[in-house]
Amino acid sequence: MSNLSMQTPTESPLQIPIEPALQIPMNSSVQTVADTQPVINPRFPVQPEMAEVEAALYHAVGSSRGSIGKMCFHLLESGGKRFRPLLVLLAGRCFGPPSTGLITTAAAAELIHMASLAHDDVIDRSENRRGKPTLNALWGNRTSVLSGDFLFAKAFSLLTDSGQFNILSLMVEAIQDMCEGEVEQALLDFNPNQTEQDYTERTIKKTAKLIAACCQSGAIIGQAEAPLVSALEEYGLYLGLAFQIADDILDYTGDPDALGKPVYQDLAQGNYTLPVLYLLRNKQERQWLTQILSEGTLNPTTTEQITDVLKNSGALDYTYAKAYECRDRAKAALQTVPGSPFKEVLLNLADLALSRKN
Repeated sequence: MSNLSMQTPTESPLQIPIEPALQIPMNSSVQTVADTQPVINPRFPVQPEMAEVEAALYHAVGSSRGSIGKMCFHLLESGGKRFRPLLVLLAGRCFGPPSTGLITTAAAAELIHMASLAHDDVIDRSENRRGKPTLNALWGNRTSVLSGDFLFAKAFSLLTDSGQFNILSLMVEAIQDMCEGEVEQALLDFNPNQTEQDYTERTIKKTAKLIAACCQSGAIIGQAEAPLVSALEEYGLYLGLAFQIADDILDYTGDPDALGKPVYQDLAQGNYTLPVLYLLRNKQERQWLTQILSEGTLNPTTTEQITDVLKNSGALDYTYAKAYECRDRAKAALQTVPGSPFKEVLLNLADLALSRKN
């Protein structure tokens, strides 16, 4: 984690220097998220293994009965990128052959992610995800939280039954960090004095650590040497940061139909992400913005005003630049990893993190 330490307030809070080639001119078009599109279907080199992971997920959920079984199936069949299991498989295949351990760990990673979504939707009072009703919208908060707990238990069971206690330790640590990040975010909701360092620390905990744990786990199962396991961890941390920053941008610029959820959700809930934190540092915009935010409600007029200011102030450009920096740091972390189709897909996934629409 030391390579992700924060800078002093006078420096870039992510402590990732922007190289001249990565700088984005202010007031440039903010419609293009990425300058490169992935050229490889992310699942192609591990398509057979992904099918096995999907089967393992249905088998794990299929063992549950009654209402909790229906709830878990609803989550499973609501779609999703299967991004975290894909990372486990690709990282493992960079160093070794397919294995039962990789499949089991990939399935456990997705169950952990599903559990966190069930809890997140309760915390955020979300009624839709991926264009479908959330568990809490259909069954209520209490049972939704319990279904998330059930999925965590299922993931732990997969890992303990297969004897992968070192992987379990990584995943438990990531879950602990997710919980810490959620608490830290809740305590800072609607706080205009929070900093980019606060944002970065909670983003690492809430998002990046689990992604890094997936990459580490795959490398460990593939029997990579310790320096290469560390390289995959660093790749995952920066990939997670890039992924979340891009997601934060979509909250202001995305299409609600493509996202499967409303835009401006973070802002309405008091979760101030990089674009808003940039405005709050600007004396000219801070007073106006804090006045709007203090009113506690957003309407079409105010959201349109905020969008215009975000574009014209350079806030979105600044945030895009940070996402690009994290993407390039993720790619750089893989320099020592031997070349393979699996490594190429990992490199392309860093671009995909910035070019996605949902």
